[in-house]
Amino acid sequence: MPRTDKKTQISAATRKKGRVSSGRGPVLFFGLALVTVLTLYFFFRPALLETANNRIYDILLRSIPHSAPSSLPVIVDIDDESLELFGQWPWPRYRIARLLEKINALGPRSVALDMFFPELDRTSLDHLQNQIKHDFNVRLNLSNVAENIRDNDAFFAQRLAAGPFVLGYKFIFDTNPSASSDCLLSPAPVFVLRSKGTTDDHSPLMTAHGAVCNIQALS
Repeated sequence: MPRTDKKTQISAATRKKGRVSSGRGPVLFFGLALVTVLTLYFFFRPALLETANNRIYDILLRSIPHSAPSSLPVIVDIDDESLELFGQWPWPRYRIARLLEKINALGPRSVALDMFFPELDRTSLDHLQNQIKHDFNVRLNLSNVAENIRDNDAFFAQRLAAGPFVLGYKFIFDTNPSASSDCLLSPAPVFVLRSKGTTDDHSPLMTAHGAVCNIQALS
């Protein structure tokens, strides 16, 4: 049988190893490059990539088939993570309006907001324009800003009217209340059942002497 020279075997093995090593080079390079890019993204999070990531996530959510809505109530909580992301409370009302837009798009039967808005939103552009004019005698140019987003309360009111939203208000039980004078309330009728022959007119329910309500633009 023919014998293979030992040097020839070593040379063939060396060439094979070289081919394997040269094939791994691009893989290692692209692997290191990918790890570097992901690390930089994790620490710096460029705004453009973050926006694209959010858009892709929204598209994926819409593409997932939705099951029948649950009859159980859902709580949408403004937690510490939300405050860290969007800033301290209270938020401008246009931001709450945008949140309601997204909730309304999910088709809720009714949405109750555990909050009330007894004063105007001082972060509205129109209000800021007037304040800066008053304090610094400088008039901000808002000519390039759409009219419907210059008043946060008007923008918020439009979103409230577009969905099944209910705002809250605060009852006051003090004898000398400092309550709103222009509340637009719709009290529900209450009937108290008493035993036959009872003449006590005292109601078992607490009686409020006033209420703090939302501004009329939102009522």
